[in-house]
Amino acid sequence: MKKKLKNNSKPKKAIELHNVSFSYDNSREIISNASFSIDNLERVYIVGPNGGGKSTLLKLILGLLTPKCGHIKINGENVTKMRRDIGFTPQYANFDPLFPISVIDVVKMGCLDLTWFGRHNKESVSIALNALETVGLIDFRHHSFMNLSGGQKQRVLIARALACRPKILLLDEPTASVDAGFENYFVAELLPELSKNLTVVVVSHDLAIASNSVNKVICVNKEVHIHPTQSLDGNFIQKFYNYDINFIRHDKCINPMHHNDCKGDSTEC
Repeated sequence: MKKKLKNNSKPKKAIELHNVSFSYDNSREIISNASFSIDNLERVYIVGPNGGGKSTLLKLILGLLTPKCGHIKINGENVTKMRRDIGFTPQYANFDPLFPISVIDVVKMGCLDLTWFGRHNKESVSIALNALETVGLIDFRHHSFMNLSGGQKQRVLIARALACRPKILLLDEPTASVDAGFENYFVAELLPELSKNLTVVVVSHDLAIASNSVNKVICVNKEVHIHPTQSLDGNFIQKFYNYDINFIRHDKCINPMHHNDCKGDSTEC
């Protein structure tokens, strides 16, 4: 009887960069010698200062830009072959405010491969409805997209990315310019739900959100470093951003009407 050979091959990484550098028009390097990997079903934040290269790194992963040197693999293959595995939600999406488009129609834009002479089939409608249910907006499917709040619009655009049926989801500043309610919902509910079946990469400027949502972050400022969230202390922030950051303490507050501090969640505050 023949023995079955053991498969000793390592599992493929969702995203893998090896010695990647990039510059525009032979000017100074925006990304310098970046090497890191992201596991399947892992959720990761990309953080860094404005102009540090976050958006450029995202475009490299999407295959929209070609590295000057190094290589990028998506699920073990060249990124240009695996673009269909990546869903993307940009920071800003321009829609004509006078264009009458419904929520379900926006989401169905993610199912372009299922159209026939510009018409969506039943499968694309089913996929779009499932995506809306994932982001908690199934009851808004027939509402006008332009009448939604900023947070609701962002959820619809995430649903549109989900309708592409990706294995990897890239979100560029999903909590920027939205209300605090959506920010809390995204961190506490939506991000954990998305991470059940997808590798999720979130670009953010907010270190506090990042450190509370994942176990590690990718810090980009020309060079790229991976840090566990517990290492993002005051010394690191000062070194990385070149200035100190003041934090507001929520365990204690000062009541101007009294001399005593009030602690915790006291209603006197």
